[in-house]
Amino acid sequence: MNTEILDTPLIGLPKKQWLRIKGRLEGKWFNNLMLKKKVNAIYNEFIEEYYQSERKSIVNYVLLDPEERERVNLPKLPDPFRVLLLL
Repeated sequence: MNTEILDTPLIGLPKKQWLRIKGRLEGKWFNNLMLKKKVNAIYNEFIEEYYQSERKSIVNYVLLDPEERERVNLPKLPDPFRVLLLL
């Protein structure tokens, strides 16, 4: 899933959502060099999670829609993995 689906967003990044997250941070987060690094780490995590959820949505759409499964030549889904509990 991570290699076959491109790393470019389909509809663009949700800037409003990032601005809301950024708005909850205090002003000192943007003045202190160490805290700026944390903000950048938060932003990078936000971007990666957004891309990952977009990829999952595409895969779910293809797997759950019978017409899409047929279009991409996936006629049958494997049986779900069964968890056995041994006592």
